[in-house]
Amino acid sequence: MGYYSFICLFVLICLGYFIGSIPFSIIVSKVFYKIDIRDYGSHNAGGTNIGRVIGKKASIFVIILDLLKMLLVVWGSFFFVEYVVKDSVYSFNFWNMDHYSIYAYLPGLACCLGHSFPFYCDFRGGKSVAVYIGFLIATNLYLLFVAVLSFFTILAVKKIVSLSSILTTVIVNVCTIILCVLSYFVNLKIALGGFAFSLNLYFVPDIIYLFVISFMTIFVICRHKENIKRLLNHTEPITRYKRKGVEDGK
Repeated sequence: MGYYSFICLFVLICLGYFIGSIPFSIIVSKVFYKIDIRDYGSHNAGGTNIGRVIGKKASIFVIILDLLKMLLVVWGSFFFVEYVVKDSVYSFNFWNMDHYSIYAYLPGLACCLGHSFPFYCDFRGGKSVAVYIGFLIATNLYLLFVAVLSFFTILAVKKIVSLSSILTTVIVNVCTIILCVLSYFVNLKIALGGFAFSLNLYFVPDIIYLFVISFMTIFVICRHKENIKRLLNHTEPITRYKRKGVEDGK
């Protein structure tokens, strides 16, 4: 059972990476606007750069697609384990808790990596903020609320998407630590904001969830290293979205 469990987890992680690698920002920019978004603006294949170069509607469309691919990976992995191979895989039990959720969390992490380093596009992808939020949508309503409130509050005050994204991930990580500690004392898992699909498999901020969120947080911050340099030098521009068309020149 142990060998089969690791094979199953490995396959789900690989699928998570390849689905995460689907470059919706590049597809949308090339199919509908006949450009490669990586040649314009900040040269980043993400929703924010799409908004700056093409417009808000295109940005929202790409972000929604990126959210959905994370939902597909996390929930798809869950349903596969729950209804197809549940009786044949190891529960990864430690600290007196079953951790079936690892079969959904780790593919979600792989999706995040695939989004930033897409196999199909020379490993030049986005900064994983959208898929980070997608992971919260798929797993924990409390943390999702904290993320949305934090992001838009900081954005309204500072008007800088990069700063809002970085601080939001840090705030979410701190809240995850709190919920993780509570998860070992609270029996009602749904009370912690997670989705309780069954008695054996639920999304709760346990130690594995904390590891995944912490890794994603550090990863998103590292992806913003150039933005951080500009923030420290007070040269990071205020985010403005282009209303229509594409910027002249590259």
